[in-house]
Amino acid sequence: TAEVSRQITAAAYALNDQYAKRVGQPVVQRIYSLLGDDSRGSDRGSHVAEVIVELLPSEDRDIPSKELIDRWRENTGAVPDASSLTFGAFRGGPGGKPLEIRLLADSTEGIKPAAKWLKDQLREFPGVKDVQDDALPGKIEMKIRLKKEAHSLGVDLRVLALQLRGAFYGDEGLKIQRGRDEIKVRVRYPEHQRRGLGDVEQMRVRTTAGDQIPFVEVADVEMSRGYTTLRRASGKSVVTISADVDETVNNAEKILDTLKAKGGAFERLRAAFPGIEVDLRGQRQQRTEAFSALKVFYPIALLGIYTLLAGIFKSYFQPIIIMIAIPFGLVGAVIGHQILGYDVTLLSMFGLVALTGIVVNDSLVLIDYVNRGVR
Repeated sequence: TAEVSRQITAAAYALNDQYAKRVGQPVVQRIYSLLGDDSRGSDRGSHVAEVIVELLPSEDRDIPSKELIDRWRENTGAVPDASSLTFGAFRGGPGGKPLEIRLLADSTEGIKPAAKWLKDQLREFPGVKDVQDDALPGKIEMKIRLKKEAHSLGVDLRVLALQLRGAFYGDEGLKIQRGRDEIKVRVRYPEHQRRGLGDVEQMRVRTTAGDQIPFVEVADVEMSRGYTTLRRASGKSVVTISADVDETVNNAEKILDTLKAKGGAFERLRAAFPGIEVDLRGQRQQRTEAFSALKVFYPIALLGIYTLLAGIFKSYFQPIIIMIAIPFGLVGAVIGHQILGYDVTLLSMFGLVALTGIVVNDSLVLIDYVNRGVR
């Protein structure tokens, strides 16, 4: 982990050499490396590392952050042993990634191959980057399974667990009082007999009859890596797959439409992994909720505007003239998005709502001026 952190840090410092002539000063001001933790506190352990780069202020450089991030990613190159590698910037706006797909299944083990398959499908789309899931691997652990013969020998899982704990962690043998301090003495195997998997398999297990038998006769043990966090929803295991999208190359909406199409990745996923449920999250979910709310509250807001205008002008016809300008303003905003190559996002919807107020206000001033001229 430390070696990978140094590799990423060196790739960040390389940005200074690459942009020295263009900017005239180092674009990377400071670099902070965190080992064993991340800045959000969402994951901890010896397998976790985070590198934070503080850039030259935007007003002192003509290079967008996106370009620097992309070049940093290229400088870093491949990290074969990394389970997750993400490059990004602190940004405002809607929460979540452009692509966030939640998979639900009855068990975590059953969802792992499905998540891997879907991540491979997402990587095939141009412009999709930093594909990852939140099933982050944790520490290496031993999984012990009792054999059928164990119960007949008087050994159950509880008895075995207690003996394992006593052998490798230690049981309290006695307490010694020294002045005001109480010293606990633990009894356990010597250090050279508790170093690895082989020591567990060579352990002697005591049965309820008092006999000692080899560990391998009552249980099997294997090494595996667990998870830092197990997420569940509605009684099912959940894994969320997320990815960023380069908007200059592709569009998150088009990608999701392709995935949902007949014969698309979602349909093939359900066929290959029965019992898997797919749920869209992230910015797509927020956008859907916002559109649903607008369908309900936008007409109510327009009705409120009409009622207020009718009261001000003491007319039912003039408010209609004022509000006729609203559709022209909205159409103009959408056409402006298309001309500039921007997608209509959640923030765009907020802007359209604000635009409604501006159009009404300008039309109100115009009608009031005409009324004054007539009088």
